[in-house]
Amino acid sequence: SHVRETVDHARWQAALLADMRAEAELAGGETLDSVFFGGGTPSLMPPALVAALLAEAERLWGFSPGVEITLLELSTLQQIAALKEGTIDIGFGRLRRLEDPAIRREILREEPLVVALPMGHPLLGRLATLRLEDLAQEPLILYPKEPRPSYADQVLGIYQACGVEPGAVHEVSGLQTALGLVAAGMGLCLVPACVQQLRRDDVLYRGLDE
Repeated sequence: SHVRETVDHARWQAALLADMRAEAELAGGETLDSVFFGGGTPSLMPPALVAALLAEAERLWGFSPGVEITLLELSTLQQIAALKEGTIDIGFGRLRRLEDPAIRREILREEPLVVALPMGHPLLGRLATLRLEDLAQEPLILYPKEPRPSYADQVLGIYQACGVEPGAVHEVSGLQTALGLVAAGMGLCLVPACVQQLRRDDVLYRGLDE
């Protein structure tokens, strides 16, 4: 994911631009009527990167008058549907157990989960790394609420596999809402480690040893 602090953004941008040039050589110079950014977290792309990609696309192919530019976030389930419909050509998701014979999948990276906790939570003073049993009976915030199955079901599956029961479960539409409820003390949330790069000052994170 491009929001991981270990990603060299300059190299990543250079690789994307090089890939665009290679595609231009294969596809020719047809003028673009639309540009579509899709995937799990395109809204977290640095603005400078989006600008660089658009500038290169215009240089390579040119934009038709009134070109449509879309930045769209899609869940893994929505990406699978879009791939089958031909709306997108490639997607990046987190669900590993969602199989579809029409879709070819390849694991690119394993990313650990961390626990998002509100300021002052008692678990913050205990250990730098938590185990899932430490979270037993703690209120749990899940996202996304829909469509299902989703990352929310993946988190529930982790709890079930470890034999741990959460307390009250709150389901919300997306990550930012989930983190807002964490900050308000409504519960904790299991999130990918890259979410720490959002740098909120009202939420703290602890590693999860599972």
